[in-house]
Amino acid sequence: MSATQCADACAVRDETLQVVTDMFKPANREGQSLAAAVELAEELAARHVEGARTLLDGFFQEANRLPAEMVPVSAGKFPYGEANEPVFVADFSIDRFLVTNQEYERMVPGHKNLRSEYSEADRQPVVNVNWFEAVLYARWRGCRLPTEQEWEKAAGWDAANQHKRIYPWGDEFDAALCYTREKGLNKTTPVGQYPSGRSAYGCEEMAGNVWEWCESPFRDDQDWRVLRGGSFYNIQRLAACAYRYFSDPQNCDDVIGFRCART
Repeated sequence: MSATQCADACAVRDETLQVVTDMFKPANREGQSLAAAVELAEELAARHVEGARTLLDGFFQEANRLPAEMVPVSAGKFPYGEANEPVFVADFSIDRFLVTNQEYERMVPGHKNLRSEYSEADRQPVVNVNWFEAVLYARWRGCRLPTEQEWEKAAGWDAANQHKRIYPWGDEFDAALCYTREKGLNKTTPVGQYPSGRSAYGCEEMAGNVWEWCESPFRDDQDWRVLRGGSFYNIQRLAACAYRYFSDPQNCDDVIGFRCART
């Protein structure tokens, strides 16, 4: 049942808003059910159910004072994808680092109980978060997920030299500058461990560590969502800036995380 159908069925029930309110309480939050609760609350607010808008406003104001280290990416064309097609991307900002367990758990405290053995520390990237949960966290922070064009530009475009890099740091692979399968380890690394592997714009770990959800569909006629950047489990070829991969948006995986963007 969709959120619209659910709202149609239960909007007139006195207990509906209380049930949704309970799902919003930090102690009760679980990523997927919280995403569903937000969607339902928005449908109820559209039907002018008393209290629904107040509930949403309070939720989305929680992150107003959270620090966010983002880097600006200036507007302009760049050669996108393996075909180097000229694509215009407007001004935006993107997280310097992947979203960590500690950061994500400010929205969903209970996710701490779901930390993967591959990413259990506070400063390791959050994993086991599906696309819908990543979208909700980004919204909660006043952001969104990057499009794949934005992601690739932030990862590989060197505007000063008008050059598209194969990897964020340059055209030659260097295992010392990222965290891919070549390292021979089997878990994520805390963010900020590879500053020399940053992109021209200053983004870190856009090659390896974990795949990153993007806003974009993999193909226009499919629900699959784009993943970029490779992971600790993948070889160097998959960590190239132009490499595209995909996953079901419902998928929660030990090798998938995300970072946020803002226009």
